[in-house]
Amino acid sequence: FMDSLTVVLRLRYEENKSFFKFCIVGFTGLFVDITLSNIFRLIVPNPSVAASSAALIAMLVTFVLNNMWSFSDKKITQINELISKFVSYIAISLVPIVVRFFVVGFIVSKFSETFIIYNLAVFISILFGLIWNFTFYSKIIWGKKK
Repeated sequence: FMDSLTVVLRLRYEENKSFFKFCIVGFTGLFVDITLSNIFRLIVPNPSVAASSAALIAMLVTFVLNNMWSFSDKKITQINELISKFVSYIAISLVPIVVRFFVVGFIVSKFSETFIIYNLAVFISILFGLIWNFTFYSKIIWGKKK
Protein backbone atom coordinates (compact mmCIF):
# COMPACT_ATOMS: atom_id res chain seq x y z
CA PHE A 1 0.00 0.00 0.00
CA MET A 2 2.73 2.47 0.96
CA ASP A 3 4.70 1.71 -2.21
CA SER A 4 1.59 2.29 -4.34
CA LEU A 5 0.83 5.53 -2.52
CA THR A 6 4.42 6.69 -2.98
CA VAL A 7 4.27 5.94 -6.72
CA VAL A 8 0.94 7.77 -7.11
CA LEU A 9 2.22 10.81 -5.19
CA ARG A 10 5.45 10.85 -7.16
CA LEU A 11 3.55 10.71 -10.46
CA ARG A 12 1.23 13.51 -9.35
CA TYR A 13 4.19 15.61 -8.32
CA GLU A 14 5.91 15.09 -11.68
CA GLU A 15 2.70 16.04 -13.55
CA ASN A 16 2.18 19.19 -11.48
CA LYS A 17 5.71 20.15 -10.50
CA SER A 18 5.32 23.84 -11.34
CA PHE A 19 2.05 24.01 -9.35
CA PHE A 20 3.76 22.64 -6.24
CA LYS A 21 6.65 25.04 -6.73
CA PHE A 22 4.14 27.88 -7.21
CA CYS A 23 2.54 26.93 -3.88
CA ILE A 24 5.89 26.93 -2.10
CA VAL A 25 6.72 30.33 -3.59
CA GLY A 26 3.24 31.49 -2.59
CA PHE A 27 3.83 30.43 1.01
CA THR A 28 7.19 32.21 0.94
CA GLY A 29 5.45 35.33 -0.34
CA LEU A 30 2.78 34.90 2.33
CA PHE A 31 5.45 34.70 5.03
CA VAL A 32 7.20 37.83 3.70
CA ASP A 33 3.84 39.57 3.37
CA ILE A 34 2.50 38.76 6.84
CA THR A 35 5.82 39.44 8.55
CA LEU A 36 6.35 42.81 6.87
CA SER A 37 2.70 43.71 7.21
CA ASN A 38 2.88 43.32 10.98
CA ILE A 39 6.22 45.15 11.21
CA PHE A 40 4.89 48.00 9.05
CA ARG A 41 1.69 48.05 11.14
CA LEU A 42 3.82 49.12 14.11
CA ILE A 43 5.73 51.76 12.13
CA VAL A 44 3.21 53.19 9.65
CA PRO A 45 0.19 54.95 11.17
CA ASN A 46 -2.21 53.96 8.36
CA PRO A 47 -3.05 50.19 8.41
CA SER A 48 -4.09 50.20 4.75
CA VAL A 49 -0.73 51.66 3.70
CA ALA A 50 1.13 49.17 5.93
CA ALA A 51 -0.70 46.19 4.42
CA SER A 52 -0.37 47.43 0.84
CA SER A 53 3.36 48.20 1.21
CA ALA A 54 4.03 44.70 2.50
CA ALA A 55 2.05 43.26 -0.41
CA LEU A 56 4.17 45.21 -2.92
CA ILE A 57 7.42 43.85 -1.49
CA ALA A 58 6.03 40.30 -1.36
CA MET A 59 4.97 40.72 -5.01
CA LEU A 60 8.56 41.49 -6.02
CA VAL A 61 9.87 38.49 -4.11
CA THR A 62 7.36 36.12 -5.70
CA PHE A 63 8.06 37.40 -9.22
CA VAL A 64 11.75 36.62 -8.90
CA LEU A 65 11.16 33.20 -7.29
CA ASN A 66 8.44 32.20 -9.75
CA ASN A 67 10.57 33.14 -12.73
CA MET A 68 13.71 31.45 -11.45
CA TRP A 69 12.14 28.33 -9.92
CA SER A 70 8.38 27.70 -10.23
CA PHE A 71 8.22 28.31 -13.96
CA SER A 72 11.87 27.59 -14.71
CA ASP A 73 10.85 25.66 -17.81
CA LYS A 74 9.25 28.88 -19.11
CA LYS A 75 11.82 31.19 -17.54
CA ILE A 76 11.89 34.71 -18.92
CA THR A 77 15.50 35.47 -19.80
CA GLN A 78 15.52 38.12 -22.51
CA ILE A 79 15.70 41.58 -21.00
CA ASN A 80 12.98 43.10 -23.21
CA GLU A 81 10.57 40.28 -22.43
CA LEU A 82 11.53 40.35 -18.74
CA ILE A 83 10.73 44.07 -18.52
CA SER A 84 7.49 43.63 -20.45
CA LYS A 85 6.36 40.66 -18.33
CA PHE A 86 7.35 42.42 -15.12
CA VAL A 87 5.26 45.45 -16.06
CA SER A 88 2.34 43.09 -16.77
CA TYR A 89 3.01 41.32 -13.48
CA ILE A 90 2.85 44.62 -11.61
CA ALA A 91 -0.37 45.62 -13.38
CA ILE A 92 -1.99 42.27 -12.59
CA SER A 93 -0.73 42.34 -9.00
CA LEU A 94 -1.97 45.86 -8.35
CA VAL A 95 -5.61 44.75 -8.47
CA PRO A 96 -5.40 42.59 -5.31
CA ILE A 97 -3.21 45.21 -3.63
CA VAL A 98 -5.84 47.90 -4.25
CA VAL A 99 -8.54 45.49 -3.06
CA ARG A 100 -6.43 44.85 0.05
CA PHE A 101 -6.10 48.59 0.70
CA PHE A 102 -9.89 48.98 0.79
CA VAL A 103 -10.70 45.67 2.52
CA VAL A 104 -8.24 46.30 5.37
CA GLY A 105 -9.33 49.91 5.71
CA PHE A 106 -13.02 48.96 5.73
CA ILE A 107 -12.75 46.07 8.20
CA VAL A 108 -10.47 47.96 10.60
CA SER A 109 -12.75 51.01 10.52
CA LYS A 110 -15.88 48.89 11.15
CA PHE A 111 -14.47 46.75 13.94
CA SER A 112 -11.14 47.86 15.43
CA GLU A 113 -7.42 47.74 14.79
CA THR A 114 -6.58 44.76 16.94
CA PHE A 115 -3.99 42.17 15.91
CA ILE A 116 -6.67 39.59 15.11
CA ILE A 117 -8.98 41.93 13.17
CA TYR A 118 -6.10 43.41 11.17
CA ASN A 119 -4.68 39.99 10.24
CA LEU A 120 -8.13 38.62 9.42
CA ALA A 121 -8.62 41.52 6.99
CA VAL A 122 -5.20 40.88 5.46
CA PHE A 123 -5.99 37.14 5.16
CA ILE A 124 -9.33 37.81 3.42
CA SER A 125 -7.60 40.03 0.90
CA ILE A 126 -4.84 37.42 0.41
CA LEU A 127 -7.45 34.80 -0.53
CA PHE A 128 -8.79 37.11 -3.23
CA GLY A 129 -5.24 37.82 -4.40
CA LEU A 130 -4.33 34.12 -4.53
CA ILE A 131 -7.18 33.32 -6.90
CA TRP A 132 -6.65 36.45 -9.00
CA ASN A 133 -2.87 36.09 -9.26
CA PHE A 134 -2.77 32.37 -10.03
CA THR A 135 -5.32 32.79 -12.79
CA PHE A 136 -3.56 35.68 -14.51
CA TYR A 137 0.08 34.73 -13.84
CA SER A 138 -0.34 31.24 -15.26
CA LYS A 139 -2.14 32.52 -18.37
CA ILE A 140 -0.38 35.81 -19.14
CA ILE A 141 3.03 35.97 -17.47
CA TRP A 142 4.15 32.33 -17.70
CA GLY A 143 1.62 31.05 -20.23
CA LYS A 144 2.57 28.88 -23.16
CA LYS A 145 5.06 30.53 -25.44
CA LYS A 146 3.88 31.17 -28.97
